[in-house]
Amino acid sequence: MPKVGESHGRNELVSIIVTTKNADRTLERCLRSLRAQSYGNTETIVVDNFSEDRTEEIAHRFADKFSKAGPERSSQRNLGAKLASGGFFLFVDADMEPTSHVVEDCLSHASRHHALIIPEKTVGSNWLARVRSVERDAYQGSFLFEAARFVNREVFESLGGYDTRLTGLEDYDFEARLEERGFLVGRTNELILHHEGDNDFVHYLRKRIYYAQGFPLYRSLHPIRARKQFGLSRAMFLLKKADSSPLAVSMVFTLKALEFAAAKESLALARLGKDNLNRDVYRAE
Repeated sequence: MPKVGESHGRNELVSIIVTTKNADRTLERCLRSLRAQSYGNTETIVVDNFSEDRTEEIAHRFADKFSKAGPERSSQRNLGAKLASGGFFLFVDADMEPTSHVVEDCLSHASRHHALIIPEKTVGSNWLARVRSVERDAYQGSFLFEAARFVNREVFESLGGYDTRLTGLEDYDFEARLEERGFLVGRTNELILHHEGDNDFVHYLRKRIYYAQGFPLYRSLHPIRARKQFGLSRAMFLLKKADSSPLAVSMVFTLKALEFAAAKESLALARLGKDNLNRDVYRAE
């Protein structure tokens, strides 16, 4: 097991694992940002969920390794880790754009932590991007609402990777297991730009509803943490932003209310054995 305080040489290979599904709209920007990293000793692995667009073509142009796997993002990430050669893993979604010093900054913290959270900033030109940006900024610095994306390989393998039963909440689950096992999780100074605001509202809501179907399992695995993450604690973090952006915060609460109502309906149908969502709406972004 790696010990905190171990030094990591400048030649340490970092494996960057990108999961995709029908992501040709955002993938090239993502992969170009990985090629532009200030730290050069990296490999990029794209694991695609059988896309029907130009995702594979783009991946072959910019990635070092490419594979196909399903049925969900957790399985794709675990396969990417098996294909990886590096001593550290960085997990990136296809609609993300790491700033140029992300990998270098992660390695500078790696001797003091077993895994690292990389702060994210939502970007986009529509109202959804504005609302999500306010929400994400409210959560900055909280280990409840952020999850590690950079992790020591030995730590990842000791945890058995991501829980393949979860989609959407697998990041929260992985963070919870890191903390439960006593691994030290830190935060970097660099940012990941998250282009989720480019999505239209219907797509965003359908994805959130789909992710909600894993909530009963997540709650059974981490009951105390789940209550904090999806209860009053979340509301309190948002209220801290109310003075600076009252209109935006009110819109965030409206968005969360819509998500909650739709997710509640989805869970009710799931208990009746009726899946109201086509699994094809899932995007490994």
